[in-house]
Amino acid sequence: MIYPNPCDREKAHNGTLKIELPDVSDVAIYNIETYLVFQKKGVTGRIEWDGKNMDGEKVAPGIYFYIIDIAGSRHQGKIFITK
Repeated sequence: MIYPNPCDREKAHNGTLKIELPDVSDVAIYNIETYLVFQKKGVTGRIEWDGKNMDGEKVAPGIYFYIIDIAGSRHQGKIFITK
């Protein structure tokens, strides 16, 4: 579960996107041009993405794609960042 989606960083609690993971998972978030902007491997529970890329820069508003691998099962979808 990913929330809030769409995500307004100015209104979201702590300005972050929350990702709830029921089991050990690998999480990857890509921008519209398919560049990897966020990645965590072997995580479980709740993690947060602060809307920054791997260089620590705030990502632009727009559509992002996520892929979550949980115990061999792949889940994917879209995230919309509004601000």
